[in-house]
Amino acid sequence: TIVLCLYMKNNTAVQTEEFTPTELRLFNALMTRPGRTQTRQSLLEQAWDVPVGTVVSTRTVDMHVKRLRSKGIVIQSIRGFGYRIKPVFN
Repeated sequence: TIVLCLYMKNNTAVQTEEFTPTELRLFNALMTRPGRTQTRQSLLEQAWDVPVGTVVSTRTVDMHVKRLRSKGIVIQSIRGFGYRIKPVFN
């Protein structure tokens, strides 16, 4: 597991959470394009290194998004398409 400390704008530590390597890769994949919606398939390819055309259940992404949300990460669901993280800072 990896420990990640989340900070506010004024550099005050808000919380410390433990992330599995897979959760961290998914978080990183979402953060590479903040504010832009990414499909479940795209997230599978980025976070799990699943080659294009490989059949893997996209429910795997849903389960890991749920875990990230339980750790305080705000992830928006875009019905019928995928997920995105809203940019926190302007």
